[in-house]
Amino acid sequence: LLAAQLMASGSEQFGLTSPRELLEKGEQQEEPPNLLAALIHEVLPEEKVLALEKSGDRGPAWKKQQEESGLFFHRSYIGAAIQLYESKSGLISAEQLRYVAASAITDFTEDVMYQSAWQDRWRPYELKLRRDYDEAQMIIKHAGLEQLPAFPNVSELVPRLAELAETVVDMPFEDLPEDEEDEAAALVS
Repeated sequence: LLAAQLMASGSEQFGLTSPRELLEKGEQQEEPPNLLAALIHEVLPEEKVLALEKSGDRGPAWKKQQEESGLFFHRSYIGAAIQLYESKSGLISAEQLRYVAASAITDFTEDVMYQSAWQDRWRPYELKLRRDYDEAQMIIKHAGLEQLPAFPNVSELVPRLAELAETVVDMPFEDLPEDEEDEAAALVS
């Protein structure tokens, strides 16, 4: 967060050497970056985040000010895509938002199936992703695009994996339907 804040606001206002000063001294050969956007993935508790302001000074108004400077906060890839889309920056279209959301759902499904022993630990991630999925689904519907695939339910995915595993034990690969061959191969390897 701190690095993005400095890029967005210009580090010289905080008494730090600016990229322009470095250019004038000949210490850098290129122009300073023009920040279009910075995506901040919120993974730490607020009090542990390194930022210019103390955690107590970072409320909703502060977050809005950061977004106006091009710093966007998210908790999932879908959330990041939504932030860019809603910023009206032109960096992401509704079609691209749909692609990111569909890919994130596919990746989540595959992660859950691969780490099926974590069944109980997936719930917080499922809730964050589902919230962003629902918001993306509304944007996609409003844009007149094809709706996203159904959101996976972790409690349904893990039993499906166990069912596939039991089927694979007694069935040679050539007898598997085509759509299950990849899943069965992943289970055996």
